[in-house]
Amino acid sequence: MMKITMRVIGVFALLLGAPLFGVLTNESVVKMMEAGLSEDTIVLAIERDECDFTLDVESLVSLKQGGVSERVIQSMIQAMEPAEACNAAADVAPDDMVPVASATVAPDVSEIDKRDVIPPFIQPQVGGEYYTRFTLCYERGLYRSTNYRRGAMMPINTKVKLVSFAPDEMILDMGGARIKVTNDRDYTHGSIEDFASLMLSDQPTRIEAYGEKRATEIRNGVLRLGMTRDEVIMTRGYPPKHETPSLELDRWVFWSSRFVKQTIVFYDDVLSEGRGIF
Repeated sequence: MMKITMRVIGVFALLLGAPLFGVLTNESVVKMMEAGLSEDTIVLAIERDECDFTLDVESLVSLKQGGVSERVIQSMIQAMEPAEACNAAADVAPDDMVPVASATVAPDVSEIDKRDVIPPFIQPQVGGEYYTRFTLCYERGLYRSTNYRRGAMMPINTKVKLVSFAPDEMILDMGGARIKVTNDRDYTHGSIEDFASLMLSDQPTRIEAYGEKRATEIRNGVLRLGMTRDEVIMTRGYPPKHETPSLELDRWVFWSSRFVKQTIVFYDDVLSEGRGIF
C-alpha cells in the first residue's frame, strides 16, 4: 500500500509542476528503482526535473547492473541530449556560428531607427502564419513562458503557424513539428494572448540591419556586451516579470532552468555586465 501511495503522490506532484526530486543524478535513478517506484513515475521525474546524468559506457553498464531498465536509461539519454544542444549554442564562438546571407559593415546602432527593424506588435489569430520575435529554446516540444535556456534552439524569425489557443497555452506548428507554449501568469503577469503578441509577428524582424556579426549572434542566441535592450530581447527573449517587472530597469533576471538564474546589468541602455557574457 505504501508503494502505491508514493507513486500516486509522485505523479500528482509532477503534474502540478512541483520539483519532486531536485537535480536527478545516476544515483538518484538507482535509488528510485531500488525503492520500487514504477518506470512511469521515474520517467516522469526525469522529464519534469533538472538532470545531471553521467552517460559514458561504464556508467551505462553500471546503471544496468544496478537494476535500471532500458526504458529508463533511454529516457535519461534523451533528457541530456536537448539540454546540451541549446547550452552549447550559447557558448559558440562567433567564427563557428551559422553565417547570414551576405557580409555587411556593422552600423552605428544609435543611428538605426528601430521602427525599421522591429515589427509592430499584433494580436496573433488561430490559423495565421507568423514569425518568432526572439530566439528561444524548447524542450521535448514544450516552451515555457519562464523562458528557460534548455532544449533545442528556435532562432528568431522562425516561421510558425498558430494552431490553437487554450487557457494559458497555445500550439504552434513549425514545419510539421508541434510546439506547445505554456503561460505561467505568476511569471508573465498576463494572458497567453498577451504572450503571443510578445512572441509572434506577421513579418520578420530585420536583424540584418545591425550588421552580419550582430545578426548572427542574435540568431544563435548569444548575448554580447554592448547589446541594446531590444537586441537582448531578440537574442534571449523576455525576462520573467516577477523579478523584472519593467524593461526600463537596469537589472534583468533570466533563468537557464528552475535552479540556475542569470542576472544582467545595463549602463546607459547597453548590456554591460553578466556572468559568461563578453
